[in-house]
Amino acid sequence: MENYFTKFPEFKKTKNENEIPWDDSIVWKEEDYFIYLKSSEIRYISWSFGIISIIPHPESILSNYFTAIILNSNIVFVGKNIKVGN
Repeated sequence: MENYFTKFPEFKKTKNENEIPWDDSIVWKEEDYFIYLKSSEIRYISWSFGIISIIPHPESILSNYFTAIILNSNIVFVGKNIKVGN
């Protein structure tokens, strides 16, 4: 299976948390990396029973491929400039 980082450069990954724009991103952890999406790629997020749904912004290339991106991570950080809805 093709790694989604190579297919979708909108997903950023780093080991250095100082590179992450925390206020404008949703961030989760996979193995040793922090994975994040910036607010410009996100229309809004919502959650139910610990499952996070990221709805791509209509102008993001991600909206051409996904209706929602589902996260099932132990810890997710939501920046203060990310729109949320439940």
